[in-house]
Amino acid sequence: MGKLVQLREFQYLYQKKEFLEEQSNVENEKYYPLEKQAFEELLEFVNQPSSAQVYPFLKTPKKNQRDEKTIMRVAYKKGYGKVIQAREFVGMIQLKCGYQIEIMPKIHFFSEEESYEKTKKVFLRMLKCLLKIPSLSSGYGSLGEEKLTLYELFISSYLSEVNKLVKRGIKYNYITKEENSTYFKGKLLVNQHIRKNMCHKEKFYVAHDEFHPDRIENQIIKTTLLYLKNKVKTSKNRRMIRHLLLYFDQVSVSDDWKSDFCRIEKSRSMKHYNVLLNWSRVFLSNRSFSVFSGENESYAILFPMETVYEQYVAYYMKKYWWANGIDVRIQDEKYLFEKGMARNVEETDMELSSMFKIRPDIVCEKDGSVVIMDTKWKLLNSIRSMNFNIEQSDVYQMCVYAQRYKAKEVWLLYPYSYTIGREYMYFSKNQDGTSFNLGIYFIDLVNIEKSMQTLKELAFPETSETIG
Repeated sequence: MGKLVQLREFQYLYQKKEFLEEQSNVENEKYYPLEKQAFEELLEFVNQPSSAQVYPFLKTPKKNQRDEKTIMRVAYKKGYGKVIQAREFVGMIQLKCGYQIEIMPKIHFFSEEESYEKTKKVFLRMLKCLLKIPSLSSGYGSLGEEKLTLYELFISSYLSEVNKLVKRGIKYNYITKEENSTYFKGKLLVNQHIRKNMCHKEKFYVAHDEFHPDRIENQIIKTTLLYLKNKVKTSKNRRMIRHLLLYFDQVSVSDDWKSDFCRIEKSRSMKHYNVLLNWSRVFLSNRSFSVFSGENESYAILFPMETVYEQYVAYYMKKYWWANGIDVRIQDEKYLFEKGMARNVEETDMELSSMFKIRPDIVCEKDGSVVIMDTKWKLLNSIRSMNFNIEQSDVYQMCVYAQRYKAKEVWLLYPYSYTIGREYMYFSKNQDGTSFNLGIYFIDLVNIEKSMQTLKELAFPETSETIG
């Protein structure tokens, strides 16, 4: 089997059964049937303990990171039996039997008709900001690219980045080499020379430094290319791998890549290797970008959408707002209380300033004016009596941020939802001498540049320059 299953967030997978096919009342776009073997493998994969790997592309993990069990949820549904529900983690899962499951985020389009391929294109654009790989979505949409699975797209992007590295020139290093040479160079190794050349006066056993590409970073990349050579399905990627391996002909294969990752040189001159090495770690370990992975032959590449969405919004804020003198800080940390000591305690006790940490997603500041923003990956509804499904705890949290940062405004940033039918909502608070405003803004993920312009004008009305 080699079937591709395409899902969206919160859709269900169930085991295909004959009696279900005869019942028309169970037909639902939220439910997708799987063959028995594929369903059992996925169930085993979801239930087994995770070989947790730290998500390599996040400098600061998302606060309140969800437990691994929430990545996919097992439940029972009337008419279907046991079902597996996709959660807020999106990406791909490769099963042993050959089934590949793609999970896309639930995205509402403001002015376009929704489709799986359009959603996939937006998702890849969001990942490009998170992973800092320009080639991730640049080729998507060209002839044949739309039919590629996520895994093939990731491989294609990785190969594109390796190709850029090759054109720039792979790093060389001086490596000490010992050999029994017919001419003298470097340093004579006396003991070895005596043992080897008692009867060969024409030779010299020497040690010399050679400028060579056989360094650890290049070994890891070559090992990854050889691994992917057996995984790729498209002839284009296969040809690219064969072409790139020619440039690593003098590089040896890593025998223990797990240990080699610990010996990677961390310097400014090797900075352009960082993203490639992170991807190599993921491919070689057969593990997820999140904490979800298996010890069997199945594997997954999954991304927490809360983090992807937060990084996507923050990226465009930093990109466009700096021109207006707005300082944008991500995951800024403070403590709830100012420095001070509790009453009636010894001086050796812990200061209150080191307790009750708060960390808003985005802090924007211009000329002493502070605006706090928190991203929420959640589609709101239009029921006003239920506060549009806005969590009260989120609003209380924003009130704390406003007080601690002395912010004039705080904003909750949700993805656009056509059930709301508006661009933003605004609430004002003025009580006991304290005043701040709460805004609810809906980001259009397709036209995020326009959303950033409107949000900037709402949060900092004194800046009226157009983003471009």
